Amino acid sequence: MLTLRLSDNNTSFDEGKLIEACVFDLDGVVTRTQKLHCQAWKSIFDDYLKSRTARHNKSFIPFDAEKDYWLHVDGRSPVEGVKRFLTSRSMILPEGNENDSVEQETVQGLANKKDELFRMLLERDGVEVIETTVVFIRSIRAAGLKSALVSSSRNARQVLDKAGLTGLFDVCIDGVEAEVQRLHGKPSPDVYRYAAKKLNLEPIRLLTIEGTLSGIESAKSAGYGLIVAIGGDGKRSVLIQHGADMVITDLMELHRSDLFRQSGVNQYFSIIVRRLENKAPAIFLDYDGALRPMIARPEMALLDITMRETLDRLSKKVFIGIISSRDLYDVADLMGSDNLVYTGSHGLDIAEPNGIRMECPEAIEHLPILDWAERRLRRQLATVEGVIVERKRFSIAVHYRLVSSENVNAIDNLVARVIEMALPALRRTGGKKTFEIRPAVEWDKGKALLWLLKTLDVNSSRLLPFCIGGDEADEDAFDVSQGKNGIGVIVFSVSSLTTACFRLNDVADVKTVLDRLANY
Repeated sequence: MLTLRLSDNNTSFDEGKLIEACVFDLDGVVTRTQKLHCQAWKSIFDDYLKSRTARHNKSFIPFDAEKDYWLHVDGRSPVEGVKRFLTSRSMILPEGNENDSVEQETVQGLANKKDELFRMLLERDGVEVIETTVVFIRSIRAAGLKSALVSSSRNARQVLDKAGLTGLFDVCIDGVEAEVQRLHGKPSPDVYRYAAKKLNLEPIRLLTIEGTLSGIESAKSAGYGLIVAIGGDGKRSVLIQHGADMVITDLMELHRSDLFRQSGVNQYFSIIVRRLENKAPAIFLDYDGALRPMIARPEMALLDITMRETLDRLSKKVFIGIISSRDLYDVADLMGSDNLVYTGSHGLDIAEPNGIRMECPEAIEHLPILDWAERRLRRQLATVEGVIVERKRFSIAVHYRLVSSENVNAIDNLVARVIEMALPALRRTGGKKTFEIRPAVEWDKGKALLWLLKTLDVNSSRLLPFCIGGDEADEDAFDVSQGKNGIGVIVFSVSSLTTACFRLNDVADVKTVLDRLANY
């Protein structure tokens, strides 16, 4: 359960509002299948309108793919969409029944024709997934929240299956189930109330992400705690008028906010404790940015004595691994403890207290080309004031934190040229004010984390990996940790994309979490 404290320029939410699950629309939120829906609607309506106007000797006015779609059919069931659009043109058709053929001029006949055409388009064109939404959903699920899908489409499950997203939701309500349960479609509150019932939660404890006016009205009438609409600036005022609490263009705007990645330790430590029940935690920590603030000169990043004491206490209770981009001996020397496992060069170099040492064999083969790249970079950057070329055993870091802004592009271009000349042996990665060059091998911090997990003498079903990092390279470790039902925590980052489920503001927050774990 997370406490929400969020505000933007136009909307403020009450403090203390508790959200325990998120309910998502499908089209335009999880997938971009609204393009296929719109194409199907336009095709069947234009065919019908041409036929009707020809019979009655009237002018043909086509279906407007922008205005008519958004106002009359978007988010509605096929039957409701047909009725609403025809009403907007002062037209009436017999209701018919669900078995009507696609040739019959009835509401059901047109609805069935639209569904048939949509399935054909889906089979032909496939499904475009909105990846930032998928990242967001996986993140909130990792944080302990439930997820549900509410769609008016009869084909929602087919869309999810084709997109490989079937297991993303705890509850899935589509147009077929709505008909079986005799639920009125959006904008009636029926489907959203039913979703709350299936989740076994009060509507006030739910947040919905919607992209349609009818869906917003439905969630509002059902009493949902928060309603977030997906839409551009041109639709903002209309979406707010229909009941949205907040309007965004992409779910990463929420992912970067404090809505789910809470920055106050006390607000989510209870979740961490619940996740640790009957589990054996394995804690994996980055050094720079997680245990020690990032500074301009890496060699000066000494570990605070109080952080060292906290880690000493915690290491007596649980496994702790340091997974750093630094050189192995460098990070081990800075940490100064014999009780920890150290990995350097993004996990390519691992040393355990029992004397076990692992160096990635493929990376060893690339050492000569790294030597060449280091010499070239040092020679060509020698005259650039403030740049630091740091050689590690299996990587090269070019730090530009002290470089004037007008010289950064030149450094960037030089690194790119070196990589181009060294292809396919080397690859480039990023960091905070750093250009990184690594061997182009299938190994990263996530692979190192997996290797370490396999060495632990713990029943895998009881193991809970807990990863804290503060850099782009830590995303691989977050992915592995949360794929094992563990916890990923990012220390404040402006990255537009992260799979971590919690966020800490700074190293002081990291110490607070580690202290509380040591005392737990």
